[in-house]
Amino acid sequence: MKKASTFFVIVTLLRAWYPDYSVMVTDYVLPQRYLAPMKIHSIGLQALGVEFNGLYNHPLDNAFRNPAYLGLNNGQYFYLDLAGDQSEPAAEDEVYARPGIYHDLAYSSPYYWSPYREQAPAEAQEPLGRLVYLGRPMKLFPLRLGLTAEYFFARQEFYQPYWYSWGWREYDANGAAYDRELVDPYEDYRLVESGENNQDEQGFRISSFIAMPLFSFLSTGMRLTIDRREIDGDYRDFNNYDDSPWRDEYLRYNSVVKTRDQVFEQYDLSVGVMINSGGNSRLGATVGRITGNIDRRLAESDSSYYYSRYFHHPDTNRSNTYRSSSGYSSNKDWIYDGHGNYGMIHGDWQVTEAAQVRWGLGFEERRADLQESESMWRRSRHHSIYWYNDESEHRENDSHSRMQIERAGSGTYRVKNYRINLGVDWWLSPKVRFVGGLALMTDTDKRRAEEPFLGEKYTFYRREWNNNSEVEYLQTDDKSFSWRRDKRVNQASLPTGVIVKAGESVELTLGLTKIIRTVDIEEGYDLVVYHETNTHRIDGTTITSSDSAYVDGYQFPDINLLDNYYELNAGISFKYRERFRITAAFHESILEPRFFKIGAEFKW
Repeated sequence: MKKASTFFVIVTLLRAWYPDYSVMVTDYVLPQRYLAPMKIHSIGLQALGVEFNGLYNHPLDNAFRNPAYLGLNNGQYFYLDLAGDQSEPAAEDEVYARPGIYHDLAYSSPYYWSPYREQAPAEAQEPLGRLVYLGRPMKLFPLRLGLTAEYFFARQEFYQPYWYSWGWREYDANGAAYDRELVDPYEDYRLVESGENNQDEQGFRISSFIAMPLFSFLSTGMRLTIDRREIDGDYRDFNNYDDSPWRDEYLRYNSVVKTRDQVFEQYDLSVGVMINSGGNSRLGATVGRITGNIDRRLAESDSSYYYSRYFHHPDTNRSNTYRSSSGYSSNKDWIYDGHGNYGMIHGDWQVTEAAQVRWGLGFEERRADLQESESMWRRSRHHSIYWYNDESEHRENDSHSRMQIERAGSGTYRVKNYRINLGVDWWLSPKVRFVGGLALMTDTDKRRAEEPFLGEKYTFYRREWNNNSEVEYLQTDDKSFSWRRDKRVNQASLPTGVIVKAGESVELTLGLTKIIRTVDIEEGYDLVVYHETNTHRIDGTTITSSDSAYVDGYQFPDINLLDNYYELNAGISFKYRERFRITAAFHESILEPRFFKIGAEFKW
C-alpha cells in the first residue's frame, strides 16, 4: 500500500509541479563538439562523406589525424570556403524517456518544448568563412607550419512560435485548469507584438600546427586548437491594450522578458610522430588532451493583467466583471567543466604504386563535472463576478495560487569511445580512383546527477452563490532527485566511393555509405523524500498529513533503436592542372541533414 501511495504522490507531483519534466540536468543538452577532438575535413572528403575519414588521402585530413603528417609535406597548400547550407544538429541526437504530456503512463519520446523545459537552440556548426594554410614557408629551413582560422556567426529567433495548449498560465499550482471563461483567450504568448525575439551566436576557432622531419625516417608534429563561442539571446514582449467602448471595458497588460547566455571555451592540444618505412608506407601515433567548460544561463520573467467589465442595460442590470493576473520568474544555471584524452595508432601501406591500404585504431575519453541551480516562483490570481437582476442571481468565483522552488545540484558526464577503420585508396586507372573500406565504432555515455529540492505550493479557491464553498491547499517538500542515464551506441559503416576524371578540367565524385547503428538507453531516477507536508482545508475543515524518510523512483522503459540506412554524397570539381581546384560538395541522407558547400584549393 505504501508503494502504491508513494507512486501516486510522485505522478501527482510531476503533473502538478513540472509537466513533462523530471530533473534539471535534462533541460540542457550538451553540444556535440564538447570535449571532442577537433577536425576539419577537406572539401574532397566531404564530397565522399565523413565516414571516409582515415581512408581518403589528403593533406588537410591527414594533418588533423596526426600533425606529424605535415612534416612530410614539402609543398604549399591553401584552402578557402565561405561555409555553405548546412544545418547539423547543435546538440547530441539524444532521446530521453520521461512521463508523457498526458501523464497517463511513462513513455519514450524525443525532446519537445514545455513551459518548464529549455531546449538547446540551433548552434552554428559551419563557419561563415574558413581559411587554411599548410606548408613549408621557407625552403632553407625544414620547419613546416599550418594555420586554420574560422569565424562563426548565426542569427535566429529566440523562440520559434507555435501553438501549445498546456501553457502554465492556464493552470494553478496544483495543475488544475482554470475555467476558460475566467481568462482571456490568447495565442502563443511568445508571439512578439512589441519587443525583441532574437538570438546571436558568434565565435572563432583557430588551429596552429608545427612539424618537422627529425630524421629521414622520423617526423613529429604538434597542433593547438582554441574554440570559443558565445550565445546572446533576448526575448521581450510588451503588450498593453485599453479598449473602452460604450457599456464595455477591456484592459490587457502583458510583459515577458527572457534571456539566454552561454559561453563555450575549449582547448585541444595534440602531438604525433610518424615513422617512414620507405616510399609512401608509414606508421604513426598521436595523443591529445582537451580542456573545456560551458557556462549556460537562462532567465525568464512574465507578468500579465487582464480586466473586463460588461454592463448590458439599466433595465436588466446585467453585469460581468473578470479580473486575472499572473507572475512568473525563473533563473537557471548550468556549468560544465571537464577534460578529455584521446589517442590513435595508424598506418599507411603502399601495396602497389597505385594502391594504398590505410588503417587506424583510436580511443577517446571525456570527463566533465556539472554544477547547476534553479530558482523559480509563480503566482496567479483570478476573480469573477456575475449579476443578473431579473433573476436576483449572484455568482462570484475567486482563486489564487503560488509556487516556489529552489534547487542546486551536481552531476557527472563520462564518455568512452573506441573506433577502428580499414580500407584502400586505389587508382584503378589514370582516370578512376576508388576509396572504400570498413569503419567500426562503439560509444558508451554515462551521466549522473544529484538534485536536492525545496519547494512550496499553495492554492485557494472560493465560490459563492447557491453552493458556497472554499478550498485551500498547501504542500511543502524537502526531497532529492538522483538521476542516472546510460547510453551505448554501436555502429558499422561501409563507405564506398569513386572519383572519375572527366577530361582535363572536370572531376566527378560519388560516395555511398551504408550505416548500421544500434542505440540502447537506460534511464531512471530515485526520489528521496526527506519530508513532505500536505494541508487541505475544505469549508472550514482542515486535514493535515505528512510523510518522511522514504525512497521511491522510476525506471523509464528502455530505448532500443536500430538505424539501417544509406548516406549519399557527391561532388564536382573544376580544376586548372593540379594547382587550382574549385569543388562543390553535396550530401543527402534519410536521417542526417543535407548540405551544399563550395571550396577552393590552391597547391604549389
